[in-house]
This record gives sequence, structure tokens and C-alpha cells, in this order.
Amino acid sequence: MQLLGKITILSLVVLSLAWLLLGQPAYAASPEQEGDPAALVANGDALLWETKFSEAEAVYNAAIALDPNYASAYAHRCSKAALKI
Repeated sequence: MQLLGKITILSLVVLSLAWLLLGQPAYAASPEQEGDPAALVANGDALLWETKFSEAEAVYNAAIALDPNYASAYAHRCSKAALKI
């Protein structure tokens, strides 16, 4: 059972990193998009590319605060933690 859990976590990390590397280009959110969790996540992605991990985490947290049900913000925040390690 523990092996399955480790494989699942590793799979999520690999998929998250692949999405970050192969996904759409990151862009910064404009002031009009600050209320949009998807735009904030994209802004966090741009910060990740610049290895600004703390700033990216703050932006992902802001996206989660706007919409606690927006799963993408949680996934990207998890990717940030994986990249920082």
C-alpha cells in the first residue's frame, strides 16, 4: 500500500512538472485579471520560471483565496513545492 502511495505522488509530481515545462507560455496577470484565479495561476507560473518560489506561492494562495474550489491553483502550488526541492 505504501508503494502505491509513493508511485501516485511521484506520478503527480512528474505530470505537474511536465505541464509546467510543456504547457502554455506563462504570462503576468494584468490589473483587470487580478480577480480571476486562472490569471493569478498563470502569473504564478511566470514567477516559477523566474525561480521566484515564495512570490509564486503567494500568488497561488491568492488564487485559492478567490476560489477555494479551483483545483488548478492547488496543483500548481504543489508543483512549486516540487520544483523548490
